[in-house]
Amino acid sequence: MVVDPSLVEKLENHLPVDWRKVQKGSVQIWAYRFDKLPIPEVIGHPGIFKWVYDYDDFIGYMAGILKMTNDPCNFII
Repeated sequence: MVVDPSLVEKLENHLPVDWRKVQKGSVQIWAYRFDKLPIPEVIGHPGIFKWVYDYDDFIGYMAGILKMTNDPCNFII
């Protein structure tokens, strides 16, 4: 899943992107977490998904997950 918004923009605009940059701007997410979230594909690139929630360099995609609920019983982690 691509988490770098500028990289997503380049991909969706069909601009050349080195595979190393795609790898560096992406993260892996477990399937059981992925299945519970509406995560869109990068336009024009089937099978490549973009993270549309909050992301930070410290806790990664969990920044977006933790903002989805205040009830710990509803966490999908």
